[in-house]
Amino acid sequence: FARNVAGVYRNTIDGRMLECNEAMARMLGYEKPADVLPLNAKDSYVDLREREEFIERVRRERSVNAVEVHLHRRDGGPLWLLESVHIVDGDPEILEGTALDITDRKLAETALHESESRYRAVIEQMREGLAQVDNDGVFQFVNDRFCDMLGYTREELIGRNTDELLDSPDDIALSHEKTAAHRRGSSDQYELRMRRKNGRVLWVEVGGAPLLDAGGRVVGSVRIHDDVTERRRTEEALRDSEMRYRLLADYSTDMISRVNVGGTILYTSPAVTSLLGFDVSDLAGRSIFDFMNPVDREVVRLATLTLARRGTLTFSFRVVRRDGTEAWFEATCRGIKSAVTGKLTEIVAVSRDISERKRFEENIEFQAYHDDLTGLPNRTLFRDRLTVALAYARRALRPLALLFIDLDNFKDVNDTLGHAVGDDLLKALALRLSSVIRAEDTIARVGGDEFTVLAANLSSSVDASLVAQKILDSVSQPVVVREHEISVTASIGVAIYPDDGELVETLLTSADDAMYQAKESGRNAYKLCTPAMNRRAAERLSLDIALRSAIEHQEFSLHFQPLFRLDTMATSGMEALLRWQSPDRGQLEPAQFLAVAEETRMIVPLAEWTLREACAKAALWQDTRPGVRLTVNVSPRQFQHNELRQMIIEALEESKLDPALLEIDITSGAAMLHNERTISVMRGLREIGIRLSVDDFGTGQSSLTSLRDFPIDGVKIDRAFVGGIEQSASDRAIICGVIVMARGLELRVTAEGVETQAQLDFLRSCGCDEAQGFLLGRPLAFDAIRSPES
Repeated sequence: FARNVAGVYRNTIDGRMLECNEAMARMLGYEKPADVLPLNAKDSYVDLREREEFIERVRRERSVNAVEVHLHRRDGGPLWLLESVHIVDGDPEILEGTALDITDRKLAETALHESESRYRAVIEQMREGLAQVDNDGVFQFVNDRFCDMLGYTREELIGRNTDELLDSPDDIALSHEKTAAHRRGSSDQYELRMRRKNGRVLWVEVGGAPLLDAGGRVVGSVRIHDDVTERRRTEEALRDSEMRYRLLADYSTDMISRVNVGGTILYTSPAVTSLLGFDVSDLAGRSIFDFMNPVDREVVRLATLTLARRGTLTFSFRVVRRDGTEAWFEATCRGIKSAVTGKLTEIVAVSRDISERKRFEENIEFQAYHDDLTGLPNRTLFRDRLTVALAYARRALRPLALLFIDLDNFKDVNDTLGHAVGDDLLKALALRLSSVIRAEDTIARVGGDEFTVLAANLSSSVDASLVAQKILDSVSQPVVVREHEISVTASIGVAIYPDDGELVETLLTSADDAMYQAKESGRNAYKLCTPAMNRRAAERLSLDIALRSAIEHQEFSLHFQPLFRLDTMATSGMEALLRWQSPDRGQLEPAQFLAVAEETRMIVPLAEWTLREACAKAALWQDTRPGVRLTVNVSPRQFQHNELRQMIIEALEESKLDPALLEIDITSGAAMLHNERTISVMRGLREIGIRLSVDDFGTGQSSLTSLRDFPIDGVKIDRAFVGGIEQSASDRAIICGVIVMARGLELRVTAEGVETQAQLDFLRSCGCDEAQGFLLGRPLAFDAIRSPES
C-alpha cells in the first residue's frame, strides 16, 4: 500500500483523513503521510460544491471510477487528480480511493483552449478576408471579413468551390495553378478577379500558403484576401497619365527631369543628348551635383528648401557637359509632396540652355561696372559696395576704412614715355595692389591715376594704417614696362567709419582731403583724416606692440575678487581678475588693454594663460577654502573660438580642479551675437560639468529670452543698476524684476559693484543670492586667499 506509485488513501465520508501512502502525500505537497492525517479532504477542493456532488454520487453508486477532481496543493498550486473511489464493505462511512496526478495534462488542455480562442478572435477581427480550402479548392472555413467582401453568408460559402466566385477563365486557370503549387508545399502572392453576390467584380490580392495535418501532409491551403480594386484603378489611371506625359517629354526640345530631394536623378528626357551630350542611361541613378559647377551646388540646395515652402521656383546654374565645357541652364521646378506626410519627395524640372543669353548679360554688366583698362571695379561698383559695407558696419558696430590712393607724378610718365606706357604701368600697378589687399576687400580705379580701397570689418584704425603702409611699400617697388624700369610712389588718404563720416559722400570727401594732406607733407606717405585720429592710432599701435611684448615676457598676474552669499555672508566664490604690470606704464587694469587684445586677436593666448593659471590657483586654495568656486570671464572673441572647450578641459586636467568648481562668465553681448551658435557652445561647455553665467545682464543686447533659452546657471546684475539703487526707482524695479524671473527659472543671481550698506540691504530684501564689491571685499592676491585669517 505504501509503495504504490498511485496515490492511495482512506478517509471518512465527511472528509477526515485516516490513512494515505507516500505518493498521495507528495501529490498534496507534503513530505510524508503523517503530515496529511490532520487534514480534511474538503480543505483541498477548489470548489466545495464539487466535493459535495462527488460524495452524493459515491453514496448513490457506492463505487465511482475515473472522476476528474480539481484540488489545490499545500503551496496553493493547482492539482488535478483522476480518482476512483468506493465505500468500504461493512462500513458506509469509510471511503477508499486511488488517484493519479493529471495536472500537466489539464494545464496543457487549458492553454490549448485559450490559444484557440485567441486565434479565432484574431481571425474574426482581421481587416483581410481569410479562407481555408481543401486540395480541390472547396471552402472549409471563412471569416466574417471574407463574407462581407463578397456579400455571402458563411453558410453560403462553406462547401462551395472557389471557381464559382472567379470572374473569368483566366482567373480560374491562375487559381488552379496556385492550388497545385500549394499541394507541392509552395507559398505565393497573386492578384485575380472575384465576383460578388451582386455581380460586381473585385480585384483581390491573395496570399496563399499550404495547410498541413498532424502528419505533415498537405490537406489544403489558407488564403488571405485583400480588396485592391481602388488601387488597381488608380494604377491604371496613373499609367495612362504617365504615357501621355512621357510622349510630351520625349519630343520636347527642353530637358525634362525628375530628381528626389537628395538630388538623385530618376528620369531625364532624350533632349539631354543634344543639350549636354549624355545618353539617358548615363544619368539614371546619378546625382545632379556630379554634373554641376561646384560654386552653384549650394544654390541648388537652397532652391530645394525653397521648393518645400513655395511649390514652384525658377533659377539658373552651370552644368558641365560631357566634353568638359560648361553651359548655363535655367530650370523651372515644381515640388511633388507626399499625400501621406506632406513632405517634399520629388522635383520635376524643365531646363533650357541659356548660355548665349548669360554671356551677353555678363558682358554688358561687366562693362557697366568695371574699368576697361585694368578690369578693376569702377566708381559706380565701388560706391555700391561701399553702401552695402556701411550698412553691415552699422549693424555689427565695426569700423570700416576707405583709402584714397593717388599716384605721385604719374603725369610725368605719360609726358615722357607716352600714354601707352602709362596705361601698361596702371595695369601692372592694379595687379600689384590687388595682391596686397585681403580677399574680402575691394579695390577700384575711380580716375586716371586714382584708386580707392574699401577695407571692411576692421578691428581698429591701426589695421587701416597697416593696410596703407603695405600699399605704399608695394607701389614703391620698381616696375618694368616695355623695357623701361619705372619707379613711382603714392599718396594715400585714410577715412574711418564712423569717426570720419557715416555716409558714402562724407567718407569719400574725408579720404580725398587726407590724401591731399599726404601730398602736401612730401608724398609717398599716408595720412589719417584728422591729427587726433593719427595720435590715437599711434597710441593704439604703441599699446599693441607693448602688449605683444608683455605676453612674451609674462608680465601678467591674477587677483581674485571674493563673492559672498547674502544669507550667510560666507565666501561662495572668487572671480579671477587680470593685471598687467608694465615696466613702462605701471599696473594696468583690464579695461585699459583688453579692447586692443580683442582687436588684435591676442586675447586668445592671454585668455588661455588666465584660464590655466586661475584653475591651478583654485585647486590649491581648496585646502583652506573647500568648495569655493572659481569664476573666469570669457571675452566675446574667446567665446567664439573653436578651441575654447578643449582649452577648458586641458586646464581642468592639468590643475586637477573639480569641474563643478569652475564657472565661466559670458558677457550678454557675446551671448546674443549668434544665438544658435551660442546655445551650441554653451551645451558643449555644460557637458564638461562646469557652470555658466551671463555677465552684465540688463545692459547692451541683453534679452529676457536668453534667461529662458540658454543653458546657464546664473546671471549677474550689472553694476550700473546696483549703483543706482539709492537714487533710481527704475533701477530698483529692474533689479527686483530680474531676481523674480531668475528665481522662477531656478537661476542664481549675483549683484556686482556693491559699494554701500543701503545697496546691500536692498539686495537682501529682494532675495538676491550673492554679491561682490568693495563694501564686501577688495581683490586679493593668491597668498591672501590661502591664509585662513584672510
